[in-house]
Amino acid sequence: NLRQRTRRRPAAYVSWAIAVPVPSSSRRQKRAAFLVFLTPEEIEEDIYAPPSPSLPSAPPSFSPSCHRSPLSRPRRCPPSHRVLTSSMAARRVERRLMEKEMEARLWSSRCSGRRREKKEKKGEKKRRRRKRKRRKKGEK
Repeated sequence: NLRQRTRRRPAAYVSWAIAVPVPSSSRRQKRAAFLVFLTPEEIEEDIYAPPSPSLPSAPPSFSPSCHRSPLSRPRRCPPSHRVLTSSMAARRVERRLMEKEMEARLWSSRCSGRRREKKEKKGEKKRRRRKRKRRKKGEK
């Protein structure tokens, strides 16, 4: 058992484990959000993905749903502390899609705005040239 193992160890080992810095995954995720554009399918995969094995939430002996009957052993029970219902997942997917859509709109409006400005400036220059030509023709 995990608890018994940690009890047997001297305190020095435990303090050493605490002192070792662990890179926070939340910071990494925040940074990656701007670099990676995910498709709706990928977002869904992220949400429904099983929790990473590197972070053991609780030993399997603690989860109560495993001890119901020995026949339902092949079916792995989800971690009890993080239950994700389909409605929650759907809401998350929806939110991510809305964020991406808003971002796309913002960029497209910026680009089209610039294009419009350039076109208007070009049009003004052409009109000025035409007026000058007409004036010169009138003088001759």
